[in-house]
Parts: sequence; C-alpha cells; structure tokens
Amino acid sequence: MKMKSLSVFLSTLAGCVFGVYAEIPSVKVEISNKLDFDRVETVELDYGELCDRFGVKSLRVVDETGSELPSQVTYNGKLIFQPSVGAKSKVNVAVQPVKAFDFGTYTTGKMYPQRFDDFCWENDVAGFRAYGPALQDKGERGFGYDLHLKRGTSLPVIEHLYDLHFDKESAAAVERLKKEGRTEEAKRWRDAHSYHIDNGYGMDCYAVGPTLGAGATALIDGDTIVYPWCYKDYEILDEGPVRFTVSLTFRPATFQGQTVVENRIITLDKGSNLNRTKVTYRGLDKSVPMVMGIVVHDDGPVKSSVKDGYMSYLDPTNGPDNGEVYMGAVFPLRPESIAVEEEGKARHLLAHFDYSPTDGFDYYWGFGWNRGNVPTLADWNEMLLRKSRSIKSPLEVRILP
Repeated sequence: MKMKSLSVFLSTLAGCVFGVYAEIPSVKVEISNKLDFDRVETVELDYGELCDRFGVKSLRVVDETGSELPSQVTYNGKLIFQPSVGAKSKVNVAVQPVKAFDFGTYTTGKMYPQRFDDFCWENDVAGFRAYGPALQDKGERGFGYDLHLKRGTSLPVIEHLYDLHFDKESAAAVERLKKEGRTEEAKRWRDAHSYHIDNGYGMDCYAVGPTLGAGATALIDGDTIVYPWCYKDYEILDEGPVRFTVSLTFRPATFQGQTVVENRIITLDKGSNLNRTKVTYRGLDKSVPMVMGIVVHDDGPVKSSVKDGYMSYLDPTNGPDNGEVYMGAVFPLRPESIAVEEEGKARHLLAHFDYSPTDGFDYYWGFGWNRGNVPTLADWNEMLLRKSRSIKSPLEVRILP
C-alpha cells in the first residue's frame, strides 16, 4: 500500500472509530494537572451517581482516542482509573454504560497460614508484609511492616514465592542432600526455593524484629514508644487492576488506662511505591502523642523536610549484594518534628504528631529499589517530594456539561 493510500486509510479508520464511540452515551470528564510535572494518578468518581445517570450497573472509561483505561469499583462506591496527565495540562475521558474489559489483577494480597499468618500484598512494583496472630501467639516480637523487593515482572509474584519457599518436597530434597554430605548442592537447592534470595523476581531481605519496621505508627506514653504487635483480623476490601485495600484490626490493648483497638486501612494502587494508610485507635477519648517510624539499621543517608512533609532513608538490607533500598514516608499533616532517635536497642527515623480520635491519622509509606523501578536515591527523594506536592495539589476532576 502506498504511503498516501495508507494515510487516507488510517484517517478513514480513525473517523470510523471515533464515530462509533460518539454513538455510545457517555459522560465526559475533564482532568487537570496544575503542577509542572507529568502525573499518572488514580482518579475517583461517584459510581452510584454515574450508574443512576445511565440506569445501568456496568461502566467503562475511555480516553480521547477511544482506548479503554483499566477501571475498578471500590468498596466505598468509587469508580477509579489512572489517566496520564501532562505537566500543567488537561485531558478528557468518557464514562460509558458498557461492561469494563477484564484487565487482570495487578494489586492483590492474601494471608499465609504456612508462615504464622503473614498478610502480604503487592502491586506491579512493590510488595509488603504485616505479621499475623500466629506469630504473636508464638511470642515472637515482630512489630512493624516488612518488605518484598520486586523486579522482573509486573504480575503478582508473592504467592508463587511462598509456594516455593514452603514446598515440602523441596524441603525433603534439601534434607536428603545434607544427609548424603552434598552440602553445596543442598545450599543451591535451598537458595533456588527461598524468598530470601533473588532468583529473578526479587526477595525479602529486610530486617524488622521488635521495631516499627518499614513505617508503622505507634502511640507515645511519656517518652516510651508503645509498640503495636501483630494484626488479629483482616478483611480484603478491594482487589483488581487498579487498587488493593485491606483492613487490619489489632487485639485490644491498654493505653493510659483506656482499652484501645487499633485499625489500619491500607491502600496500594497500581504503579505506586507508597501505601496510603489510615490509622484509628478506637477507645481513645483525647488527643495523644504518636509517631510514625522507619527502623534505622546503619548510618545510611537520611533526608527529611518538616515543611514539605516527607522523609527518606537508605537501608543496607539484610545480607550482601542486595542493591540499595530506599525507605520513605509522606505526610498530608505537617509533622511536629522529624529526626533519628534511639530508644533501647532500636534506632528509628521518627516523625512526631498528635493523634486526633476525631480525625484518625493518614499517611503514605513505602520503598524503592535500585534494581526495581527506582534507579537512584535522588530519584526516590524526587518521587517523595512530588508526592507531597501532589497531595497539596490533587488532580482536579470536573464533569463536563
């Protein structure tokens, strides 16, 4: 086909495609970015309101070219999707009364009874772990969040790695090789099945122990951190192509004579290295001091800004040659202070706040890995700063008439 003919053909085809979409009833939505950098973020619309407008329960979202964007309906009644909006630009999308395409599940999580009720969750770029009730019943002091470094795939991988790690036939093979004196073969076999070793999809090489780990919160009694222990119950609220949400509820605890129950709503969106977490302590009737902390394992670089509401730390990881792991948090509420502090045997990078029983506490926490999607510490710090700016200047969403 000659170039001119091809051009005419493509123009005709485009006209046909746009004509088809134009015939489908739609609600047009304008999304504006006032900041000076490109953004791909989750946008929320009122699902019930849109369904009422069309008189249907099935909706999809398409961009200006007619291409469908992955979308999802959340537990709290939002239709969510992730448009790409250029710096200081606007884009339009259309919501249509058509069943959404199944784009698969990129944000997911589950509980693993084979490892003391670990609850793990992940998206396409990062994985996380919270310790469960069986570990607490065992008496092991594992308090904060753990990490799973991820690379090599955008698909869920943690379940596969747990299956390999706890495979009984593999464990038996390792023991057999040991008994036969083939210790090097036994080690290679064990390492090939261990989630502590990177075999192409990442690994768990982060140390938590009796600390706040990768970014847990805790109340303060005087000068003492009242460490949380392990979650007691969980409920998966969202799972799909765009967002994972889980509710973790903890066992009742006594704080300054009051019985309190901690709850965390943890949300992880596709493409994000940061979890959004809403923490509430039911039973408190007054504001009390609290901290959000990241355990400090050595003297790696620390950067923080009370004004911009973020902090970061380069962690050495647990073991040799695991690359660089960049820890961090971003706060919608301005911290009172951010500093590295010691308490007993633990050192933390701590951000101090007053917890309000009326409002709860909302923040973002997570990590980047230089073998994953964050090449350098400078890239990580820029990501945190941009997140801080994005919280203060969210994408503006307007339903067009």
